[in-house]
Amino acid sequence: MLMQIHALHLLANRRSIFPIQPLSKRPLISWKKFQDRLPDREEVIEWYTRWPDAGIAVALGPVSGIVVVDVDSVAAEQVLIDLLGDRPQTRKAYSGSLQPGKVHYYFRDPEFETAARYTPLHPQLELRGYGGCVVLPPSLHPSGNRYRWENHRTPICELPPALAEVWEAN
Repeated sequence: MLMQIHALHLLANRRSIFPIQPLSKRPLISWKKFQDRLPDREEVIEWYTRWPDAGIAVALGPVSGIVVVDVDSVAAEQVLIDLLGDRPQTRKAYSGSLQPGKVHYYFRDPEFETAARYTPLHPQLELRGYGGCVVLPPSLHPSGNRYRWENHRTPICELPPALAEVWEAN
């Protein structure tokens, strides 16, 4: 029931979510269509009734109005901070792996239609957009730990122009 409540809340906030296998990142359904449309409430209820322990993933890009900067190391996060002049003041999630530097920064940008791609700035710094997805808190990571928000009340800010320029030039 917990995951269904979270999934319905995300749907109410216009996020194109879909279920993933517990302790995995593998989708339980074919999710390609959710790159271009939101699921309806009945679909979400059916999924989380059928698979109450399923995790939650979100399709990125225009359908959800968000992109994610996927950071896979402390060094990559420092490159991001150096580019922006400070740590991004936007919603941030920690991987359930509990490895230092494994974080997702969420940004609003309904028009940015980039596919997921790595930046030339660092091989462990990736912008994930249209065609990509990420696992959301409070899903269980394969390690058994939960993905978690740094602060779920922090607003999702606009994609900084410096980041958009890096990926558009790549």
